[in-house]
Amino acid sequence: MAGKQRILMEENNEVDKMMNEVEDKIKVGEIKSEDVKLTKKEQKLKLKQEKLRLKEEKKKQREGMAAAKESKWIKLKRFGKECRRVLKVTKKPNKQEFYTVVKISALGMAIMGILGFAITLIKELLL
Repeated sequence: MAGKQRILMEENNEVDKMMNEVEDKIKVGEIKSEDVKLTKKEQKLKLKQEKLRLKEEKKKQREGMAAAKESKWIKLKRFGKECRRVLKVTKKPNKQEFYTVVKISALGMAIMGILGFAITLIKELLL
């Protein structure tokens, strides 16, 4: 954060230098004073925009820090709410649904066992 403030100060110094150069050119007669008023307004507007941007960044950082400081208790409460929501949505399967799930699970385990056996067999034969 201090780095951004330092950059802003450097930019302000650059603007001051530019303003001094412009004032010198006005004295010499190279630039009309009407043109300079417009540039001064533009420079002030840019500085205000930069300040607003920095304020927004600070606000976002504070919000991020608040979220990071969320206590374990709050996280545990949120987890409990999510678990309750899931249990409300679920229902007990009937016999047909239960047997279907058992068959699919058994088929999946058998396929994984066969694949494991085949890989082990190939490995033993090759080595």
